[in-house]
Amino acid sequence: MRPPQAPRAIIFDLDDTIVDDSRYIEVCWEAVCEEGARWIRGISTQTLRSAIDRQRDVYWADTERHRKGRLDLRAATRRIVGLALEELKVGDSGEARAIADIEPCVRSE
Repeated sequence: MRPPQAPRAIIFDLDDTIVDDSRYIEVCWEAVCEEGARWIRGISTQTLRSAIDRQRDVYWADTERHRKGRLDLRAATRRIVGLALEELKVGDSGEARAIADIEPCVRSE
């Protein structure tokens, strides 16, 4: 019996180079904002989505925050949603957390 051979090549996929795991981010955010807007009176899906997009851009543009945020994406998402609700002067930290924790695009396979 022959010993197993070492692999001839190892492929590393960094940041969606080979496997696109962020294809549905926009669709998921839209679903999150639809549900979140139902929870907060007087705010539309588009208004919430626009505020989250603005805060997301600001949040990830800072290199130090980006470095730390990637270590805990759930916490970063909660912070971004919280900042969006603050910008809109609606909701509270509990609602921000609940909206950030919506998982409309989780697949069970």
